[in-house]
Amino acid sequence: MFPFANGLFRSAWYGLENFRDDRFLLLAAGLACAIRWLLARSRRQSEPPLGGTEKALLAWWLSAYVAWAVMLYNYRYAAVLEFTAPLLLFVLVRRLVPARLEVWAVTAAAVLIVATAHVDSWGRRQWRTPWLSLAVPAFGARPDSLVLMVGQPSAFAIPSFREDARFVHLTASERFGAPTTWIPLVEAAVREHRGPVLMLSNFEFSRAECEARADALGLRHTPRCEPVRSGSLRLRLCELERR
Repeated sequence: MFPFANGLFRSAWYGLENFRDDRFLLLAAGLACAIRWLLARSRRQSEPPLGGTEKALLAWWLSAYVAWAVMLYNYRYAAVLEFTAPLLLFVLVRRLVPARLEVWAVTAAAVLIVATAHVDSWGRRQWRTPWLSLAVPAFGARPDSLVLMVGQPSAFAIPSFREDARFVHLTASERFGAPTTWIPLVEAAVREHRGPVLMLSNFEFSRAECEARADALGLRHTPRCEPVRSGSLRLRLCELERR
């Protein structure tokens, strides 16, 4: 649960808040059914009752959805809800279209999903072993390297480096509300390191911003910077040296 519920745990290593991601809150089909129900009420029309199994599915799915939304409504934590959403969608479609059009409506929805879904996107990639391997440049494969990470969390890149590489994220603590606690540890890790120093960024920060981050730690970029790619993932690895 830590650090997601740090409003409860109150650790000094994270902001005193319950981390939440509010990007995934609306179910279009559910909203359409709610609007239809309100219109029917305003016209004093009665809706046909749900069957027992439909009620059970709806009650379970909505209660699980509410519990997930209250805790942490990030999409990947709702796998079971995702697997069962087509069943719920079918129940909702039956409330939106006449019975004689149910088969056609479900078929149209299935065709639309198949036609618009594709692999190798932000959340769906083809299976392979290893799943997220990166071709690290030769200067990034030297022994005892310290890799300074900038931008969105990208821990998936770590297994592609040598096992003796160390990793320090320079910007994550700012986002999560505890910079004063982490900054001395970051500075000490850079100051005491004696091996190669690298910077791995995901283009969220410009080259100038990355150089400013390095400069604040007594480091500067060398001309050795190369892209690191895996499918649609784009990262940049640069060599640093002490000023």
